[in-house]
Amino acid sequence: MARPMRVYFARSGNQVKIGSAFNPPRRVESFRTARPGIKLLGHVAGGRKLETQLHMYAKPNNDRQSRDCFQDYDRIRAPRRRLEVSSE
Repeated sequence: MARPMRVYFARSGNQVKIGSAFNPPRRVESFRTARPGIKLLGHVAGGRKLETQLHMYAKPNNDRQSRDCFQDYDRIRAPRRRLEVSSE
């Protein structure tokens, strides 16, 4: 049985990456060469649709560093608090 897609939050410096993967810990580990200090903050059930919705939610008044990385501030923290975020 295939693992369900997860939406993850990962911090690197003052940026938070919002992405989706079947295995968030492995996905975040794959970024360590380019971003040695990256840390998985947690993940929730969901796929690309939820990821896109979170990107759109985070986008207003946020200086996006890249397509899926955002400055860490309250608008980014709020969805993580409301969703049941697992750190496993």
